Amino acid sequence: MGKTKKKSKQKKTTQKIAKAMSAPVVAESPAIEPVAPESATEEPTAAEPTTAEPVPPETPAKKHSNLFIKIFLIALFASGIGIFAFLALKQEFNSTGFRSERKLSYGAEYQEDFGRVCYGSVFACKDVEFETSGPVDTTVLGSHEVTIKAKNGDNVLELTQTVIISDEEAPIISSEAEQIKVCPNGKIQAFDYTVTDNYDGDLKEKSSITHDKDKGIVTIAIEDSNQNAATKNIPAIIIDDEAPVITLNGDASVSAYITGTYNDAGASVVDNCDEVELSTSNPVNTNTTGTYEVTYTATDESGNTATVKRTVEVKQPENGIIYLTFDDGPGAHTGRLLDILKKYNVKATFFVTGAGSDDLLRREYEEGHSIGLHTFTHAYDYIYQDEGTFFYDLERVQNRVKNATGYTSTLIRFPGGSSNTVSAKYDGGQRIMSKLTKSVQERGFTYFDWNITSGDAGGAYTSTQVYNNVISRLGKGGSYVVLQHDIKGFSVDAVEGIINYGLSHGYIFAPLTASSFNAHHGVNN
Repeated sequence: MGKTKKKSKQKKTTQKIAKAMSAPVVAESPAIEPVAPESATEEPTAAEPTTAEPVPPETPAKKHSNLFIKIFLIALFASGIGIFAFLALKQEFNSTGFRSERKLSYGAEYQEDFGRVCYGSVFACKDVEFETSGPVDTTVLGSHEVTIKAKNGDNVLELTQTVIISDEEAPIISSEAEQIKVCPNGKIQAFDYTVTDNYDGDLKEKSSITHDKDKGIVTIAIEDSNQNAATKNIPAIIIDDEAPVITLNGDASVSAYITGTYNDAGASVVDNCDEVELSTSNPVNTNTTGTYEVTYTATDESGNTATVKRTVEVKQPENGIIYLTFDDGPGAHTGRLLDILKKYNVKATFFVTGAGSDDLLRREYEEGHSIGLHTFTHAYDYIYQDEGTFFYDLERVQNRVKNATGYTSTLIRFPGGSSNTVSAKYDGGQRIMSKLTKSVQERGFTYFDWNITSGDAGGAYTSTQVYNNVISRLGKGGSYVVLQHDIKGFSVDAVEGIINYGLSHGYIFAPLTASSFNAHHGVNN
């Protein structure tokens, strides 16, 4: 009981002290006498000291506010200690510097960049190893996802990073040209330049070149497949100071043979600015030996001229010229004959009639052989009645050749030759061959006979006989017109052997032309 009373007495004493402390304190001060106002003439007196104002007592509201602040600070401090303890004790994965999305340029070197991955608290975090889904191929445009996976015991962390590969690099245009020439007609003259792109490669073929006459520039422009564009401007000058370029077809020096034919290989021409025509001067005469010059000339719109020459030597063949001629076709063996001639690049002459296929006739012409006329019907009793009948029949076959080939032939061979006597049976004694050999030439025709007969029209019946008949009559240094018939299979069979013999013994083979050796016979009617 005594202990309890002591506590009560203490409590009462404390309440009294608190009450006394809360009571206002009033200080005693001496009485102040009223002072009369000082006159303007009185001397000033020294200021007397003033008494400090009393401190107001602390209100209950302010007392409660201070207590609240103290309680708040204590709570804040306690929570800070709690948070610190929580963070210090919490164990988990932490990733710093990790980016969920990265951008790389096309073709750039790929390096992993996942920041730092650790396991622990914020105050003590230990780096951990992690696995990735693999490197990114930076040559493939688009989005690529890379996954990283880290493990610490049963704890697993998985993160996904998106790597975007893009091409934002413009193509590169390069040229060493300091000035581009532009033709008076506006055509941009050729110059060297390159256009390369890191993604598309060579883009020169897709580039555009334009000329701005007012600005005096040529602009090369390009855009790659990813819409990256580039341009390059180069100063321009309007001028054409280049001559056309003439290129010979074949060799610059060639040979031809006397009484043979010379078919010029021709030439081609190009110009940097204009479409130009090529003019040719060809004085070659195969009837006279010597050296000739074929001249090619071209001039462009700006007056630039180019000239190129080919030298042609006309000479005697080593042993002579062989003219293979075939009468009475086209026939069943003509196609095979053409194949043989083509194999050895030998040209021959075909004296055709109204028989056979126009397709074969056309092939003869298109493959470079000469086409002669042998009358349409080849009927002695009809064509040798009189001159009118002969020329009517001759014109029929001439028209056939023209319709099939577009070529008007004036080369002829009389059926039976100009020396035939069978015509005397049908001309009524008017000596028709004497008249025809003159009149055909008067009408612009050239007729040919032969000086070697193969015998295939009578006397020879095998290819061996034909072959021997021909090569046994060849001499040296002359011109030899060989008579054969492409309607005779065994005669066609002998041709390849004749060609091989001629080529290996220094002969040349040629088709007949109006200026060739004609091998005329003596006229017997």
